[in-house]
Amino acid sequence: IQKKPLAHRMTLKLLKYVYGFDIYADHPTFRSVEFKEGKAYIQLDHADGLYSRVLWAVKMYVADESHELKRAQIKIEDDMLVLSCSAVPNPTIVHYAFDSYYLGYHIYNKAGLPLAPFRTDGPESK
Repeated sequence: IQKKPLAHRMTLKLLKYVYGFDIYADHPTFRSVEFKEGKAYIQLDHADGLYSRVLWAVKMYVADESHELKRAQIKIEDDMLVLSCSAVPNPTIVHYAFDSYYLGYHIYNKAGLPLAPFRTDGPESK
């Protein structure tokens, strides 16, 4: 376990929500997705300054009605994620870090907090 990043995240939350500091302490979370023109446009909460150290290595997946997940290409545009995949011309599902253990690169906001795992086809999706 990487204890230092976890301690940093917990400290940010503590300073903001317990001690009232005016700091950015929330990680990006899924808000909504719109599928159009063969792409998935993902809106996130707390997404100011999205970045990734190695964006091409981030593992996000899309699928259509067949539910066969394929690795997507990701672009960050105006604090929004745009996903596409030539093998899935009409995506209807998106998964990010929704495995029992995610090992890979992440997407972060300006506070250095990672994007929370999500999927758009389960009961937890909005």
